[in-house]
Amino acid sequence: MGQSSSKETDAETTLAQSGPPPKARPKTPPPKLYDTPWRSHESTFDSLVTDITAINPGCVANILLLGPTGSGKSSTINSILTVAAGRKINKAYTGNKDTSFTRNYDQYKDVGFLQNCCLCDSMGLEQVLDGGLLVDDLVYLLKGHIKKDYQFNPRSKIAESDPCYRRKPKAKHQIHCVVFVLDSTVVEENILGPYITKIKAFQEGTKNLNIPAVLILTKIDKLCSEVAADINTTFRSIAVHEAVTKAYEIFGIPEGNIHPVKNYELDIETTQEKSIFILLALRQILQYASDQIEDVKTDVKKQCIVS
Repeated sequence: MGQSSSKETDAETTLAQSGPPPKARPKTPPPKLYDTPWRSHESTFDSLVTDITAINPGCVANILLLGPTGSGKSSTINSILTVAAGRKINKAYTGNKDTSFTRNYDQYKDVGFLQNCCLCDSMGLEQVLDGGLLVDDLVYLLKGHIKKDYQFNPRSKIAESDPCYRRKPKAKHQIHCVVFVLDSTVVEENILGPYITKIKAFQEGTKNLNIPAVLILTKIDKLCSEVAADINTTFRSIAVHEAVTKAYEIFGIPEGNIHPVKNYELDIETTQEKSIFILLALRQILQYASDQIEDVKTDVKKQCIVS
């Protein structure tokens, strides 16, 4: 008994001398920003506006925006118009529902410095197979058969007898560039699952007609807190870069054609810093559309020579 008591006393003395066990050091949170940008640019707001206004496609460039419901498609249209006008614009109806808020085929043009461009808003993609914009209607849109104000029916394609059906569309009625819009916070195969098949079917429709495609990733401020605090960190954000890479891996659209943006939604004023990212996307879209219009003109000339 005496020896046991002595050992316990010695252990207590040793513990008292050594002090309490050291606390575990808090783990260092993973970095949110790269030291250097994963994409760089030297463009300023003014130089981008100059570049865009200098693009003269020869006719109005028709840009069709496509995307799942809630992806920010209509908000992207409003944001582009807002940047062009230099003030808040809210022409395209926005919503956050499981079914498409946009039902009619709407077109927006002649706003601010955006004079050679028409933004076309269509019904969104829905998760259910028999909901949202149909692939058949997409093909009609791309070829210029569908007129403004057509009301989409997710269960049947447009009839040739419909007043909004254009029987003999011209080059100026066709879509010259397609813009896919996705929510950057859900660029995961297990989340996008129901939409992937539809988007790829739509991609196939654009490829078959040789129409260029660009992808816009929205809501990057919700994806990365650093970007939310400072939009200028966008091209250093690890999370934004990963979203761009995942979008490329899922849909095969080149990373250089994928543009992260923060739309004007809650804002009441515009800033050049935020607008620059929208303008970077818009410049490429209009350049591609202008190239497409030139290609169509060349094809028409060849057909005239052959005939």
